[in-house]
Amino acid sequence: MPIVRPTCSICGKQSLTIKKYVNHCRSHIHDRNSRFPCCVPTCIRTCYTYKGLTSHIAREHNDYFTTYRPNQLQANEYRNVGITVRCTLEFCQRKCSDLKELLAHSKEHLTGGLRVSCPFSQCDKLFNKKSSFSSHISRCHKNYCVQDVNPLYIIDQNIIVGPEVGVLQHDHAGAQDPQQQDLHDDQNTFDNEDWSSDDNDTDEPGIAQYTKYIAIFLLKLQAKYMIPDSTIQVIIYKSKLHQNGTDQDLVEDIAKGVANLGCSISPKSDLINTDREQYPESGTLGSHYLRQKYYQEKMKFVSPVEIVLQEKTKTTKKHCCHYVPILETLKVMCEDKSFQSHTQQTDYGYNEFRDVQDGKAFKDNPFYSANPDALQIILFQDAFELVNPLGSSRNKHKVVGVYLTLGNIDPRCRSQIDSIQLVMLCKEKYLKNKAQIITGPANIVGEYRTPQSYKRAIQELQDNDAQKGENCDGIKVDSLFNSLSHFHVANPGLPPCLGHDLFEGIVDFDMALFIGYFVDKKWFTLELLNQNLQRFPFRGNDAANRPATAVSKVKLGGQAVQNWWFLRFFPFMVYGLIPNTEDCVWQLVLKLKDIVEFVVSTNLQPSQVAYLEVLIHEYIADRKALFPQPLRPKHHF
Repeated sequence: MPIVRPTCSICGKQSLTIKKYVNHCRSHIHDRNSRFPCCVPTCIRTCYTYKGLTSHIAREHNDYFTTYRPNQLQANEYRNVGITVRCTLEFCQRKCSDLKELLAHSKEHLTGGLRVSCPFSQCDKLFNKKSSFSSHISRCHKNYCVQDVNPLYIIDQNIIVGPEVGVLQHDHAGAQDPQQQDLHDDQNTFDNEDWSSDDNDTDEPGIAQYTKYIAIFLLKLQAKYMIPDSTIQVIIYKSKLHQNGTDQDLVEDIAKGVANLGCSISPKSDLINTDREQYPESGTLGSHYLRQKYYQEKMKFVSPVEIVLQEKTKTTKKHCCHYVPILETLKVMCEDKSFQSHTQQTDYGYNEFRDVQDGKAFKDNPFYSANPDALQIILFQDAFELVNPLGSSRNKHKVVGVYLTLGNIDPRCRSQIDSIQLVMLCKEKYLKNKAQIITGPANIVGEYRTPQSYKRAIQELQDNDAQKGENCDGIKVDSLFNSLSHFHVANPGLPPCLGHDLFEGIVDFDMALFIGYFVDKKWFTLELLNQNLQRFPFRGNDAANRPATAVSKVKLGGQAVQNWWFLRFFPFMVYGLIPNTEDCVWQLVLKLKDIVEFVVSTNLQPSQVAYLEVLIHEYIADRKALFPQPLRPKHHF
């Protein structure tokens, strides 16, 4: 009878017991985009954090450790990494990584007014309401397992069925495997505090493994949580003092216990190695220099290259930028197991727009049509202020950052910080003086910019021997990106930025115009609006992005997400103050809100895209008719 062995879905390592499997998962705590599937047979739960895994096993499978006997497992039981399932609606056919995602997707269909069926075998119920569907799953299929899923929904199932993939086999004579006894040793209790590492269950020596964990932790403090290096040094020093004191107390406790048994130990230091110099907080990671050296030698490090833009002279400083080689970065990313596990197919066959791969610009690209598995490099840039507390637009020490991510990464992970790689850093004033202007992502008023019109504008500039700063149809120079074989900035290749163009461009200034109109009509005052904004009961994630409270008739003054939140909740904050809800400007506010809701939607049907185009044309026309202020260039994007 085959025995299922818990196997890590990240590195493939097999463990003899569930306890050892959980201990091993601890080594992937700092891995990017890591997921921790429950290893109890018939359980298909996948946890997003290590703490979630330990809590799930302790809460859901506590009794399992007193009844678990590997030789009682059946050959047809699935390993619980999960199954790939799909939506059975003919027009959808969406693939889901697990059953939980399928259930959430089915609820989206119910919200949209569609009818869905129960995805479990021997259950043919149909549902029209989301609440009925959720109640049915909770009442009738609360303790579902993989075997309960209707085969019509299953695309692929991860099953371990042979010894070559980690299954222990008994011979027909009933001989006991020498490791069989270890499979259920120490399983009568389950205590999170008792999960100590097993030397035989790690791939590296104890000190090396411990040093790696500490190094990743310190690097995350410095790079992700922006903890100053001086503070990290204090943390290391205090940890060293605490560990030394703990070692001494441990020696004394063991010596007392041995003495109570009638034995003696001399010297006491033989009980434990109290020389901490081999440990990272004393040696390998003991200083900033040693930590940087360890990061470069032991981790996947891509060294930045300094590019000199202007040499130092008697009157000017040296101007430079720092570039992280893209090819080396891509090589490191492709070698990362977390990247390999989160890549996606470029075409799911959806009849809707969910990602960049669903758009015409991508599908008509000859390179990606001929090479569907090629890396989809997405570059973007943003400027930020380093030390000025007055805001990012004061331009004192403003730095431009260029970043990279890949369209091959699952959209749910693509925008996470761990999936975004740095390409270049440069002071904005250096970049304006030396870097070439990249133009092409916009519409010309009255004409959509195409590669042909772009080329005509460049030719006209050359024929007229244009001086620096002059433009033709908004184009000043030819973009270097146009030298690429399968790319052109007006193809379109440079999409508008949602944050800058929509929320900090259109929403920021148009909402200020609308508020000024309402104030002039004496429907409310700016003071009353700001008071309502301060008192509004934001909750959860909404509270973290609370809009700015210095709204004026000129601009909202908030960051992109704050302006988005302001537009979302503005109708609720002032609805009782609007005496005429049929007012043309109030309707314009609601129309802008509808446009934003469509733009930020995770998926759109082709009919909704057509309706969005109509909404945008109506909004632009009404905006021009109602307000004398000219349209901003961002309106034409």
